[in-house]
Amino acid sequence: MDLLRANSPLWKRFTGMEEYDPAFTDEYGRFPHYASNQADIMSPTVSKFLVDHGVSFEYPNGKPYALCLTHDVDLIRTTWFGVAEETARALRGRDFRRAGETVGEAIRSLDGRQDPCRNFAEIIRLEEKYGAKSTFYFLARRFWDDGWTYDVERLTDEIRDIVRNGWGVGLHGSPTSIDDLPALREERARLEACAGKRVVGYRSHYLRFQVPTTWENLARTGFEYDTSYGTPYCVGFRNGMCHPFQPYNILSNRLASLLEIPLQIMDFSFARYMHVSERIGWEITKKIINSSRALGGVTTILWHNNYMPTFGEDFYRRILEFGAENDAWMTSAEELCAWWRNQRYTNWQESRESYLA
Repeated sequence: MDLLRANSPLWKRFTGMEEYDPAFTDEYGRFPHYASNQADIMSPTVSKFLVDHGVSFEYPNGKPYALCLTHDVDLIRTTWFGVAEETARALRGRDFRRAGETVGEAIRSLDGRQDPCRNFAEIIRLEEKYGAKSTFYFLARRFWDDGWTYDVERLTDEIRDIVRNGWGVGLHGSPTSIDDLPALREERARLEACAGKRVVGYRSHYLRFQVPTTWENLARTGFEYDTSYGTPYCVGFRNGMCHPFQPYNILSNRLASLLEIPLQIMDFSFARYMHVSERIGWEITKKIINSSRALGGVTTILWHNNYMPTFGEDFYRRILEFGAENDAWMTSAEELCAWWRNQRYTNWQESRESYLA
């Protein structure tokens, strides 16, 4: 693995070395991709190097690659800002039918029981149709926390239904909790009480992530995996990996104990940051999935529950159809994490020497 020697370009990319002491961060404390020296975010260069040098991966039932399906539950009620945004998008595209449907859904949501954001059962039914499973990440903030949007306790019955069906539940940690370990433990305990089971997975709200602090704090509080390591600014491979991996801390010269399942595709990236149409977004999505597929990799998808009725359920259905037609293992983050560890696919990372030999 000569190319993964310390200070080689691939080593720097894999470890996120440029993010250890960034010149600046955005309003959420995130390292913005536009400040990165890595120009090839659309290419999984580190995973390609590993596969070219004999590292191979297998999935259940002989599946050649995987889609890790996830949903962040930021809201359980329709917001009028979101309605206005989606209606304007539909009108710009002269999709008058969709504009009318959006307004109608918003009016029906005033009831609360018919709100299209409270759609966990519908998402599960859609995924079941394609033999897929996913993970839902719930906020568990206290009422007085900044940015609070719902009481997770109100969703106890729905969360337990998700668990009962065999889908995953993870913590969508508040942006400040990652630096406040007692708050992080408290949020996790609150969600575990609702789920009736141990919560092992995490994704940070707003994808707030700091290398290597986030990994270290999550490992310290007992999480088994994270899937926050992507960038909202664009889709792609943040550190050149399309496979889960154990993060390597270059300050302590050791591996983190948790598994990172890197995030490649998020709905908000297309709609709010990249400003591309659904047609262009779909072409980019296929390119990313096919790049990962060629390496026997994993593409992690984040589709927010409140985006399902807008940008959009049809888009997400196309992802499921593409995966089914191309023999993907479409699974939850929990199942993927368990499989990865049971197969000992982190063997190539077990010591610093295995990186630098």
